[in-house]
Amino acid sequence: MHAYMRPLPLALALLSATPLASAAEFVIANRDSAGMRLALLTAANKTDESHRIVLAEGGLYTITDTLPGSLALPPLRGNITIEGNGAEIRRYSEQAMTLLQIDPAST
Repeated sequence: MHAYMRPLPLALALLSATPLASAAEFVIANRDSAGMRLALLTAANKTDESHRIVLAEGGLYTITDTLPGSLALPPLRGNITIEGNGAEIRRYSEQAMTLLQIDPAST
């Protein structure tokens, strides 16, 4: 792995958030923060299936802005498993934000 990785264009970020192994699994590339948000949004709000979101081993995901309601990531609903693999989610913003909100009805 190179010491310096350039950000991926948005098109590649969106592709990396598409389901790979099944309709319910999303594998998110290292540093693909937009892909992580998209996968969480899709898992949380678009279907009623169980979902598994897999972050890159030792990956880094940065948040520089918020979604409506001062949320860093979309609110989670339903049956969602996030496999972190030692990845970090870092905030690079002076803006106050909530990293994660989980609906009480989630499993």
